Amino acid sequence: MKVGSIFKYFLCIIVICLVISLIYKVPALLKNEDLNVFVHSAYYFKKSHSLGNNAIAILMTMERSAAEKIENSGMSIVEIDDQMYDQTNIINFDIEPLHLTKSDLVTVLAKSNIHSKPIQTELRINDGTIQIPIKKLRKEVFSPVVFCFSPLIMLNQWQKLMLQVLISNKYQGHVHLYISRLTKIYIDVIKYYSKNKLLSYEIWPDTSFAPEDEPLFHFEMRTKKATNTDCLLQFKNIAQFISFPDLEDLLIPNSGLTYSEEFSKYFESSTNLLFYQKINFEFMLNENRWLTDSIIRLVDGSYTGNTIIQPKYYNSTWSHLLNEDEKIPITEKAKNYILHIKKIDWIDVTKSKKFNNIFMNSNISEEIDEQIRMFSVNLPRTDQYAQKNWDCYKSRFYIIHNSDIFKNSRNCTRDSLRSFEGDGSCLRADTITKTGPKLGSFNIFYPTFTFLTETSLCF
Repeated sequence: MKVGSIFKYFLCIIVICLVISLIYKVPALLKNEDLNVFVHSAYYFKKSHSLGNNAIAILMTMERSAAEKIENSGMSIVEIDDQMYDQTNIINFDIEPLHLTKSDLVTVLAKSNIHSKPIQTELRINDGTIQIPIKKLRKEVFSPVVFCFSPLIMLNQWQKLMLQVLISNKYQGHVHLYISRLTKIYIDVIKYYSKNKLLSYEIWPDTSFAPEDEPLFHFEMRTKKATNTDCLLQFKNIAQFISFPDLEDLLIPNSGLTYSEEFSKYFESSTNLLFYQKINFEFMLNENRWLTDSIIRLVDGSYTGNTIIQPKYYNSTWSHLLNEDEKIPITEKAKNYILHIKKIDWIDVTKSKKFNNIFMNSNISEEIDEQIRMFSVNLPRTDQYAQKNWDCYKSRFYIIHNSDIFKNSRNCTRDSLRSFEGDGSCLRADTITKTGPKLGSFNIFYPTFTFLTETSLCF
């Protein structure tokens, strides 16, 4: 046999061996890939207009690489009944449109229709399973209109919270807050209003595998979408209308005595979604007469807006966007505006021109002012964290939101956002997280208990 032929013979053998090796090794490599998934909440619906009967909805945040593979993963939901009999059910996924997000973390809603109310629910891939606790739906609400506010952070001033709660309740709107990082003063205000049934709240921890060296980046861009969807699911069967505003968005009805009355006029037609445009304002508050003697100044002209929805038609929402696959027959624009508070300052109105209040009548303004005076006497007039966090949020979020370039900012470093002189006045949401056996390539995490802890990091 010629030398050349021998060389070609051995070369063929080597190529065949490499191909066989790849055939066996590639699946093993894929199997060992780590794809992280954080389960925020899971709900069971006996009846639902949009989800159907005996529906399970599981809300998750996951890495982009996991979101790209989740639909073809073979993941299913296992229901276990009171006879300990288990049945496997197909999952349909609502995935946040990947082309619309620049973050590495993606919000996903898993949906399935099972046979009856389970005593235990599990996620399964092949032979691997992990139990997922079911969270209770809200059974009562103090108003047919619910405003869902995504995680509060340090740039939110207590003045904005107080105005939001009192004005919303005046027009029969219910405030539901998610809290992640805030000052002790803020939680005191929240607990006071919660005790008096003016709001409800829940502690919302960071996604456990989010990078800690990116203040506000993944945290702000992703959990807003997850909390909006969680709030929609919680109140889905008992709220007439739901909206997802920012804390500084104030809405005063002008075509009805309550929010429900105004919204209902628009929804009398086939409208399923109502849009309110925002207008930016600055508040210059009088020390003792916030709404009756304060000055409000228009800035920057018009702004974006917020939507009002009928929750029975929707299962998920991506911040200001609804799921692309859900059909919206008509989107109607309201003949009213949201007052978006860009800034709050304190002034002595005796030395300035008074504001002619066009947003509410003087009796209502006086009533709200009286409630504010009773509670705010011991609260600080300045917020040492707000400006630092605003600089961070603006320099990181809006650069990412408006461009394809990620830029570091000297206004947004971990050291710059530490508490002043270690005063311990900052709190963050924490959780005891549980995980189980790996499901294929997926590591599944879920919270078992949430609480607030002191922290020196005030972002």
